[in-house]
Amino acid sequence: MPWGHVIELLEKLDDPGLRDWYSVKDIEHGWSRPVLAHQIKTHLHLREGAAPSNFPPQAFRNGASARDHAPDRAHHPWHARGPRP
Repeated sequence: MPWGHVIELLEKLDDPGLRDWYSVKDIEHGWSRPVLAHQIKTHLHLREGAAPSNFPPQAFRNGASARDHAPDRAHHPWHARGPRP
């Protein structure tokens, strides 16, 4: 992580846990310093994972993925009519 990013984290965040969280995200996503500053300013740590979802909260437990819960298009009534004449 570049020194400028470290300074950004130290100047903008008092909580060591949040510094660690943002540093992991910074490394994971390869943010530039302005992007890191924006994510801190807009409280990404509060927004991440808060997006609405059609899946119930327990949908992804036990290693399941969205693909495991997606409807099977082949069994949809519109697709079960057979070939068109």
